[in-house]
Amino acid sequence: NARMIYLEFKRRGYHTFFDYNSLRDGKFNEEIFRAIDECRYFILVLTNGSLERCQDERDWVRREIEYALSTGKRIIPICPSGNVRAFPEWMPPHFESLRLQQISPLQTDDLFSFQVHQLIQNIILSF
Repeated sequence: NARMIYLEFKRRGYHTFFDYNSLRDGKFNEEIFRAIDECRYFILVLTNGSLERCQDERDWVRREIEYALSTGKRIIPICPSGNVRAFPEWMPPHFESLRLQQISPLQTDDLFSFQVHQLIQNIILSF
């Protein structure tokens, strides 16, 4: 799902970063933080249970979210399956601002390209 989103944004001419495709040489943490520093938007791809691992303070997804929040990035939570409707109750207190964000559904079926277009129009270009 994340790869599909990455490829669709890239196809539309957006400079994108997806760790599996974008990481080259260098230290993983430095590359991730550099990419977050350079971005305007941080798209948080949510699937069922994807945030469960963030209970561990050493988890990299958690670290990426924390860094994006600390640097004031605009976080856009999306759910490709449409099954995630809210953030879990156990989230760390400094993640609280995420609770105010709407989780945008993004189906990976025939409507995928249209829904990415809508996401860009309604969220990204509106800021």
